[in-house]
Amino acid sequence: MVSKIDDIYMEDYLSIARKIFEGTKYKASDEDVKKLADNMALLEKRGLNELNKRLINARKHAKIFETIAEHNFAVILVSHHSSTTPINYEPDIGLQRPPDFKVEKGDITYWIQMKDLQKLERENRQDKMIQQIKRAAKEVKVGKFFSCM
Repeated sequence: MVSKIDDIYMEDYLSIARKIFEGTKYKASDEDVKKLADNMALLEKRGLNELNKRLINARKHAKIFETIAEHNFAVILVSHHSSTTPINYEPDIGLQRPPDFKVEKGDITYWIQMKDLQKLERENRQDKMIQQIKRAAKEVKVGKFFSCM
């Protein structure tokens, strides 16, 4: 049975979800808004409200879609693991850039880092260009010093 308090929270999540989508170019349907609100409630129940806060704040800058991807991934994680499986978002482990997720299953700890594939593709292209420049520079038959870092 859903309580009056749960209804109030859900209405808050619906309002927040609408505002999040309003900050993007994506034209969200009522179903999209409802799914996001449900996902936010699920993550809060599992102790991942920090990710909800990040999503709310991300609507103010360009990282909104990266944060939505992390949010969606977290929903998948909590949906596929029991409530007794510890899942942490950006755990404080003393690193400057912690992994995005830590999942503990029995004696095994999984560290999960999400990446923006567009950035990786761009970095790969740049690396290929630098390698091509280095190969071409080796062909030059003069005394030279050439270094790329």
